[in-house]
Amino acid sequence: MDHRTRVAQLRKEKMRLHLMESALELLCTTDGNQSLLINDFIKFAGVSRGTFYNYFLSTNDLFNDITIQLSDEVLEIIEPLIRNNENPLARIYIATSMYLKTVTKYPIWGNLLTNSGSRSTIRGKNISSNFTRDLKLAIEKNLVIVEDFRVSRDIFLGSIYYSLETILTEKIDDNYINIVMNQIIKNLGVSQENIDYLNSLDTRLNIKISSPLFSILEKYKNFNHLMTVE
Repeated sequence: MDHRTRVAQLRKEKMRLHLMESALELLCTTDGNQSLLINDFIKFAGVSRGTFYNYFLSTNDLFNDITIQLSDEVLEIIEPLIRNNENPLARIYIATSMYLKTVTKYPIWGNLLTNSGSRSTIRGKNISSNFTRDLKLAIEKNLVIVEDFRVSRDIFLGSIYYSLETILTEKIDDNYINIVMNQIIKNLGVSQENIDYLNSLDTRLNIKISSPLFSILEKYKNFNHLMTVE
């Protein structure tokens, strides 16, 4: 890649990030009862409509990309923390618990996740790939008993996804995530001995994320609203 190509690529990446940052900032600072139109995002970002469409097909496409980017950034931090654990069930348990707790800390991101839909933000994405990898290893090691791998995968990820909505919309106690984890692990046919082991693991939230998008969420983490985007 020559110098001009690299410069062009960096410029393109910078503009894409600017559009994502601007959209997230606008979302965080707009009253939840107000609907947002594409013109609102263009004006806030200070770009033309043509520039916007060079990067995103629609506002839904924009927010799906923001949601996936946030998710991937969390997973990139969690992965090194669990990589050296040889027990795939432990990796599933720790990673999922920490992921849920991080979403709880940033409700605006959680709302984006649940409003975007699992097809856009989970199916075929890193969160699904990482879980699939470790579930297959757990099956190979006879740590779980499943009749159909796909059914177990779908039940697990579906339960996590639905639990996010409960966390964001209902009053829950501090033990809710642990109860969720225990129940879906039991549904995988895990022995009580292994469940006791998983419950002994440290899943306390110790994730610090300093990316541009998470810096915006950090400023507004006490907000819990999601505008209507048209």
